[in-house]
Amino acid sequence: MKNSILFLTTALGLIFTVSCINNESWRVENYHPKEFADSLMVDIVTFMGKNPPAADHMTRHDPVYRKYYTGLSNDFHYQYYYMSGDGIHYYYILRPARHPLGNQRGVGGSFRLDPENRITEFREVFVTHVLDKNTLKEEGRRLFSLMVEKGSIDEHPDHQKLVEWPDERCRYDMEKKEW
Repeated sequence: MKNSILFLTTALGLIFTVSCINNESWRVENYHPKEFADSLMVDIVTFMGKNPPAADHMTRHDPVYRKYYTGLSNDFHYQYYYMSGDGIHYYYILRPARHPLGNQRGVGGSFRLDPENRITEFREVFVTHVLDKNTLKEEGRRLFSLMVEKGSIDEHPDHQKLVEWPDERCRYDMEKKEW
């Protein structure tokens, strides 16, 4: 009996410690200085933000649009960020949304950086429904953890209730980098 209690206490303590370490390591500041993180956010927003009227998926990266995306990036915020040992950068970002139920949604995905710190292999893995901020943070943490550890969010018990895309109608286009 004492051994069972000791084992259970030790296991719970280890789980709590590991989850705290993971949550603390999931901060962009642990990987990049503020200036670089801000610039990287503009690059990310160039992929996921609304294009300016004259741009499309091919021209949105043109330097003439940088100021536009810099302005948009003020409304996007890193919630969780992790860089794997093999150079994959994972992100979960809260972004603006216009919807009668709220004004934010979460986006999780990954990318790599080339030697000049340009984003390559950018992808969005999931986009949540518009939800309240606490749900976006807590359930987003669980979705982010699955994305990083398993490469998929399908094991989240409520992922179909939380995630708007992908679904049976909409998939991410890796070539165009859009849904």
